[in-house]
Amino acid sequence: MMRWKSGLRLKTQDSRNGNGSASGHGVVLPYHQIPPNPPLLKWGTKRSTINPLLTKGGTYILQSFSVSCRPGNHILGERRPGESLGFDTSLSLLLNRRWVAKLCSVLRLASCVLCLLFLLCPAFSPVLANESLRIAGMGGAFVGLYNTEGAIFGNPAGLISIQDNNLSLALSAQDMYYEGLPSGEGEQLNTLISFRLKPSVYYSRVIKGVGVSLGYVDDLDNRSSIFKVGETLAEYSVDERKLATETNTVLEYDFFRDKAGILSLGYPIKPEVAVGLRLKYRQRSDKVGTIYRPLRLSAVHGEGVNRNDATKLLPAIMDNLDIGDAVDKFKAGEDSYEEVVTDLSGSGLDVDLGVQAKISDTGNISVGFMLDHLIQRRIINAQPSSIRIGVGAVPTDWLVAGFDLQKVLADGGLNVNLGWEVHYEWQRWFSGGITIRNGFTHESSKDKLSVGIGLTLGGSHWDYTLVKPLDGSHIGRATHMFSSTTRF
Repeated sequence: MMRWKSGLRLKTQDSRNGNGSASGHGVVLPYHQIPPNPPLLKWGTKRSTINPLLTKGGTYILQSFSVSCRPGNHILGERRPGESLGFDTSLSLLLNRRWVAKLCSVLRLASCVLCLLFLLCPAFSPVLANESLRIAGMGGAFVGLYNTEGAIFGNPAGLISIQDNNLSLALSAQDMYYEGLPSGEGEQLNTLISFRLKPSVYYSRVIKGVGVSLGYVDDLDNRSSIFKVGETLAEYSVDERKLATETNTVLEYDFFRDKAGILSLGYPIKPEVAVGLRLKYRQRSDKVGTIYRPLRLSAVHGEGVNRNDATKLLPAIMDNLDIGDAVDKFKAGEDSYEEVVTDLSGSGLDVDLGVQAKISDTGNISVGFMLDHLIQRRIINAQPSSIRIGVGAVPTDWLVAGFDLQKVLADGGLNVNLGWEVHYEWQRWFSGGITIRNGFTHESSKDKLSVGIGLTLGGSHWDYTLVKPLDGSHIGRATHMFSSTTRF
């Protein structure tokens, strides 16, 4: 057998051998160069020369860095009676000869990068993220996860596991939708706008074994607003040399707002059992109605302007328009009026209770239980209590999984939440980490799929989560969540 430097091994097979076993000699073709005068392949007493331009355009097939010549494939070589040479490969990549060297370089570079990555990242460890984005990214599964903060939305019993001081800001944007509607008679513009914004902030830490968190959340839901601009009416007074215009605007609004100041406490009653309490002072408002507001502009030009010459009159009018004063009056609502359909508001103290217990060291399995809305079942509208039970598992120090069941007492259905999270953290040269989340939610009204990603650099964490209803709706209807968390 002839050998050159590392390359592709060619094995010849006798077409007379029906079982496909090799009966000839083999050579190794180098990747980086094919010699101008390739060697002869011995085939018993016959000889055939391999053409350097193996196929059309000088291409050949690369598979698993090993190529075999088999009978029946007329791809390369000079065919003699009873002889045929071909390539049989496993990767099925048809490559030009000049790209093989580049491919090998890329593979070597990728190998070096992977080796460097594992040298820099010798171990996995959890990355603590904003709790609302972590819960949303895992499909809403959180009740049994003992290593999840419960500052605002989660199980408050999980506060006992937080580290150091944590300050987190988050913003959720949902139902960001804009649609141009057909304009009616006397309308210049008719548009529908909807959005839902939910900013939140919390601070948490453990004080003498007790997890403590202070937070605030503001949920502003513009369920559906229609903005209309009517025709512009203009009147010019010759005696007063004055132009006056009026444009009527109409805003049909439908707003709901829910804001709350939150205090959460977590306390370990046993080494493997913790209880949690969340107090929420909630303020809710629901407003539906229509606002009519005119925009009025006026201008008075000088006496020397020829009113019969439009090229003189129009510039004079434009120069004397008091736009600033008109905008100020429009913002102040001068001469506007409002038709109110619904104007409700209310406030009250609400309580959530939670329990978590670790039941197995094998797989780090824990269970949880929560009661939501214990004392305030109605602020403006119905807010029924709910029961949640869940199980969480950390089978390895880089994987977290959770499964929850929720029963809203006023509904007949059962909600299901399922999610997982993987994270990778390194400590060499600089500390950092990356987290990927995925989850599924089944509710009585709709199903949702969620994905999330988090990045850690030092004591700072950034997260993004996307929650998409599985109902064929526009991506603008999905929930986009962003957060920044600082640990100090």
